[in-house]
Amino acid sequence: MYRTLIPLDIAFIDEAGRIVDIRRMAPCTSASARDCPVTRPDAPYQAALEVNAGVFEAHGIAVGDCVSWPVMAVNVSSTSPGLVLRLRRAAESPASFCCPA
Repeated sequence: MYRTLIPLDIAFIDEAGRIVDIRRMAPCTSASARDCPVTRPDAPYQAALEVNAGVFEAHGIAVGDCVSWPVMAVNVSSTSPGLVLRLRRAAESPASFCCPA
């Protein structure tokens, strides 16, 4: 990852909210972005969630689990706490949380 100082994990999320792949991305020390590797998932995806490396593993989050986030208001002030992401394991009633059956 060009100009990123710490390793990150990225969860690739499909249109249903299910994690379809998780990849570890290491910082790239090259002076040029074109010399850095591109991280691609093994499956089609609609969104990506980047976190500090090891966070998904530490929390038992894996491929097949679901991601959900609340709807944000159109006019969010700059003092808003921002988007709060909730992750839940697929075994914890995914049909009622996210990811249609």
